[in-house]
Amino acid sequence: MMKILGIDPGFGRMGYALIEAGRSGQKLIKAGCVQTAAEKKQEKRLLKIGQELEKIIIERYRAEKNYLLVQSMYGRRVNDALSRALAWIMGSYGHRDVEMGISDNGFYFAGESLNIEKALKELNPDNLKAMLEEAIGKTDILTRRFRHCAGRSLMILRTYKGKAKSVGKQQVKSQFLLYAVKKISKDFPILREARREVLEDLMDIANAKLVLEWIKSGKLKVKIKDVKLPSPFALNLILQGHADLIRIEDKQEFLKRMHELHKKSLWAKDENIDYGSVAPK
Repeated sequence: MMKILGIDPGFGRMGYALIEAGRSGQKLIKAGCVQTAAEKKQEKRLLKIGQELEKIIIERYRAEKNYLLVQSMYGRRVNDALSRALAWIMGSYGHRDVEMGISDNGFYFAGESLNIEKALKELNPDNLKAMLEEAIGKTDILTRRFRHCAGRSLMILRTYKGKAKSVGKQQVKSQFLLYAVKKISKDFPILREARREVLEDLMDIANAKLVLEWIKSGKLKVKIKDVKLPSPFALNLILQGHADLIRIEDKQEFLKRMHELHKKSLWAKDENIDYGSVAPK
């Protein structure tokens, strides 16, 4: 699998597109256009183009609930680490569960109280690991990984007296064992290895720290936009959140409604468009 970035240079309008190419064909990941004001000096216009290409865009959108649609082009493993840490911080502030979804090209949050500005200020390369360890502490991801680690260390037997134990029985026993281990010590060696595998193998904490370092130094900007209508490239993130809840017919109807609203927003400046109607039903 290969990713290709194409840029159509220009001062007034600079177009760009990122595609993913493989044996199955090509897939558009992101495309857009950066515009600069003609009256500004050349160096200012070049600076804006460079800054626009070095941004994480967050679209804040309100439908039946609050959404944050984060366009982060760093791959699923990095996005997994960043999204879980940010979700845990926002959930701690609001004392509410935060719905989230992850893809190769971004992630989304949905919930009642989503203070992303405060979460971004609190999260940094130094506390990322601690935040993630708290975030995964009660998740199925850690439980499953702990089962594998406990099996390798013979704390859970796959066979007993010549009879194989089902994965389900192993998982149930691992949950009891995990509970007991946590009471003994949070730094129990098998538990520590399970956390390491989640953070370093399943996620990519090293490169997630690098992204946070870029944000902290100002090399990478984060732009938060309040939008009435999510951009076309953020639609898949919204649909991902409803993948288990709506039938394929509902998805198609949702995309048709979005398409019609985008046409209205492009060709007619109608302030009375009901943007709330785009939420999947």
